[in-house]
Order: sequence, then structure tokens, then C-alpha cells
Amino acid sequence: MFLNIAMQLRNMFYKLVALGLGTCYIFQVFLNIGGVTKFIPSTGVTLPLVSYGGSSILSTLIMFAIIQGLYILREDEDEEFEKRRQEAIQRIREREEIGRTRQI
Repeated sequence: MFLNIAMQLRNMFYKLVALGLGTCYIFQVFLNIGGVTKFIPSTGVTLPLVSYGGSSILSTLIMFAIIQGLYILREDEDEEFEKRRQEAIQRIREREEIGRTRQI
């Protein structure tokens, strides 16, 4: 989910923010689950939205809010891109019409 949103953003700063927050979240989950299954030594990192702790839940929700904001921004970028594309197509058609009328 995070990587999908990050790859669809056009602005490099927003892309890096989404990628960094997604990596943080995935790393937290990997550390916790790896510690529970004795795959890696337990580090005391809380499992997001499951483990007890107000600051952990708050920071995870803020992380999700930022990602959601970037998702909404991506949709706005897509609409603006489509609008510019339609305007460019319209200008090309107008130039072609002008060229045809001058040839006649």
C-alpha cells in the first residue's frame, strides 16, 4: 500500500516521505513479529496498532494520516495532469484547424 502510493506520486519529496514512512512501519512490524517468533532478538519495539502504549498508537495514526494525505494529493495531481493533457490536445487540434484553413 505504502509503496504503491509512493511510486504514483510525481513530486520527489512526497515520494520519499511516503517511502520512508512505509519503510518505518514495515520495519516495526518485522522487528516485533521476528522477536515473537524468535527469528531475531526481541528489541522492545511495539507492534503498531496492537501493542499497548498511547505514544505508539498516536505515532502510528499520525503516520497513517500523512500517508492518507499524500494519497489524496496524488489524486489531485492526477486530475491536474489530466486537465493539462486535455488542454494540450485541444491546442493541437486548434493549430491543425488553423493550418487546414490556411492551406485552402
